[in-house]
Amino acid sequence: MKKPTLYLSLDAVLIPTSDTDLSFNGRAPSAYTRAFVHWALEKFHVVWLTDESPQLAFRLNELLGVPSHSIPVATFSVSKTDVFNLKTEFYLIDDALIPGEIAWLAQHGRGNCVVATHPRDGVTPETKRQLEARIGNA
Repeated sequence: MKKPTLYLSLDAVLIPTSDTDLSFNGRAPSAYTRAFVHWALEKFHVVWLTDESPQLAFRLNELLGVPSHSIPVATFSVSKTDVFNLKTEFYLIDDALIPGEIAWLAQHGRGNCVVATHPRDGVTPETKRQLEARIGNA
């Protein structure tokens, strides 16, 4: 059976932000990120999602103990929806979608594929629980 795709936003999902530092550089993955990513790799075809350099994703792989280029990177410049393949089952973990992205997902019957995180917390056990609930309802 083919695994569904899980798009994981890097910034503010795997690398939480602070009120003063919104950039990726200099911040570390959340405490739960490593366990979550290794769990996700067993269940999904994981894809890093970023509007920054793919090199940051490869650096994250090293920090998480994942082989350097084992997780593909999908980059976008305007909208995350530019990278989604509607022919496949997919889920998205992100901290903030713009209204146009929310509308696009709803228009294509994918409104329930998103699990939101708080930008200061990143992924948590609750993120995993919500994702498992969505898979169960797919």
